[in-house]
Amino acid sequence: MYFSIIQRSLSSSFNFFFVVSFFTYA
Repeated sequence: MYFSIIQRSLSSSFNFFFVVSFFTYA
């Protein structure tokens, strides 16, 4: 249960970082 929550939050954080870096380089 806890692992899925951590994985979900980590995935959302990674997606946020990807979007920020994408707009930065674009």
